[in-house]
Amino acid sequence: FKLALLYFSVSTFLACFKLALLYFSSQVNSTRFVSYVCEQVLPRLGEVKVQEEGSNPQLELLKLFAELCTHCGALDNADAKLDKIFNKLLDYMPLPPDTDPENPNQSEPRLEFSHVECLMYAYHRLGKQSPDTLTKDQDRLKDFKLRLQYFARGIQGYIKKLREALHGKTAEELKTEENKIKVIALKTTSNINTLIKDLFHSPPSFKSVISLSWKPTTGAAKDGGTTSTGQKRHTPITFSSDSPSSKHYKTEKSQREIYQPPSGKYSTKVSSYTPYQQQSRGGRARGRGGFRGTTRGFRGGRNWRRNY
Repeated sequence: FKLALLYFSVSTFLACFKLALLYFSSQVNSTRFVSYVCEQVLPRLGEVKVQEEGSNPQLELLKLFAELCTHCGALDNADAKLDKIFNKLLDYMPLPPDTDPENPNQSEPRLEFSHVECLMYAYHRLGKQSPDTLTKDQDRLKDFKLRLQYFARGIQGYIKKLREALHGKTAEELKTEENKIKVIALKTTSNINTLIKDLFHSPPSFKSVISLSWKPTTGAAKDGGTTSTGQKRHTPITFSSDSPSSKHYKTEKSQREIYQPPSGKYSTKVSSYTPYQQQSRGGRARGRGGFRGTTRGFRGGRNWRRNY
């Protein structure tokens, strides 16, 4: 851990960290790796250049850093490490541009959603170790909230467009390369939106739990409106009179015949029949009443003696 990033090739560094990432869990923390990235990698991240077309080593480093923060334990001098993450996050979160009436076609700054997701997740994940880091400097907190608000406005419009584009897509249609990119983009922007809501609290909150957009999720519902395979579909329970179950019940009930007692020579026997249990219950009730009467009379006798 004493070596600086300058003496590593980026590919070797990524390979080592990817291999180490497999061994971290809730029982094995990644605290030393997180400390190394905060102290050695983040301040010099701009020195990492894109070597091959289509690859982005800076983003790969930030993704690994975000995954390392998931299993990070207690940090030594957590405030200093959080400041390094915060300063790097500000590089990707611009302030809202000044409205110039003379230049209405002014270009807006580019928003790097993937980079912001990694750094904001790391700051949110580790921020609970020192929750008063942001509130110490009110000017810095005010500046950060302006950036959060501007970023949130851009994200909400982007989320709406992505959901409209993915709405009604079948499972086969979502497997196309274009739709896969849209699904990942929707996960990324939704994660950032959740984290922004937490950080925008006063004081900032660090309670929300998200799954990183590039990590596979199990049992999650897709925004394309498709249902997962193997899921049973049950008939919804309704209380309207037009539901099939109520109609079926009414037809069965209407088709039932009303019971009529037998007529003729057997009718007199049926009408005069009295169950045995009813007779015995009546007898018991009369017996109980007589017994209570004698008891009350006995109590009355005792009272009479006292009065006498």
